[in-house]
Amino acid sequence: MILMPIPDIDFDPSETSIPWKVLKDNKVDITFATPSERPGKADFRMLTGDGLGIWKKLLMANHDAINYYSLMKKDKKFNNPVKYDDINPADYSGIMLLGGHAPGMKTYLESKKLQDIIVKFFEEKKPVGAICHGVLLVARSINQKTKKSVIYNYKTTSLLKSQELMAYYLTCTWLGKYYRTYPITVEAEVKSYLILFGVNSP
Repeated sequence: MILMPIPDIDFDPSETSIPWKVLKDNKVDITFATPSERPGKADFRMLTGDGLGIWKKLLMANHDAINYYSLMKKDKKFNNPVKYDDINPADYSGIMLLGGHAPGMKTYLESKKLQDIIVKFFEEKKPVGAICHGVLLVARSINQKTKKSVIYNYKTTSLLKSQELMAYYLTCTWLGKYYRTYPITVEAEVKSYLILFGVNSP
């Protein structure tokens, strides 16, 4: 069984529904989790293109992702998530961490409970997958025994600074910091936890 935690609001519909569809098609059992135990709601701008102006077709979810999200919303497990506080890592064989950049993502990206769970998955050598801002949540997961990020000795992908800033500069005139979840870019913060770049280096 795979655990897929998401925030209550603002997760990216593409980065959630496409992995969900792939896992479902391969007969993988999936459990969702949210902070409130209520079904999550995706970032409406990514679903509708509202407020994205002339960049709507470039930045919003594509047709397939919107269709998969519609299917996912009907899934029994999606509509009956467990609460973050009730997650028992021993119940799951792996964890999939999805992305998103809108303000509601912060409850997920800053969750100490999820960070502790991720540490447990690394300690038990269970599969951990992460997409886009999900990599940031992994990087922030500090093993209290080593006082370092769980990815300190690993190589990882991440949302590129160029990608994040492009979306920000294309829309900041009317959407402000919508595409800047934090002042530091995802790429820069993730690198800060790695052995080759980080403040944690010997």
